[in-house]
Amino acid sequence: MQWQTRYASKYKPIVIVHQLFFIPLKASGKGWETKNYENIDFSFKGIENIHKMRGSLKQLITSISSGLATTSMDSFMTELANSGWLKHVKAVLDTSLSVVNNILEGKLLY
Repeated sequence: MQWQTRYASKYKPIVIVHQLFFIPLKASGKGWETKNYENIDFSFKGIENIHKMRGSLKQLITSISSGLATTSMDSFMTELANSGWLKHVKAVLDTSLSVVNNILEGKLLY
């Protein structure tokens, strides 16, 4: 079933990954097709895949356990920034806020 006008004002699909993820899929004929979702406001979020998130967390934990991030607050902040972990935390929080705002606006999320 196409979403077109029947659901246009009711549903708001939120895709938690970044839109760049879909470019290679769409180019190969896979992924989402915008023609099937007329009048729908897609909201792409910037959450990266779990492997990148785990890699950032692992880098942060390694920095802390090896002592690199524990010599001073400056070294901790540097290692925290270098790990990229805060970027992932921010993406998850931004997506969560978007979900809450859409619920408060009365939109059904898909």
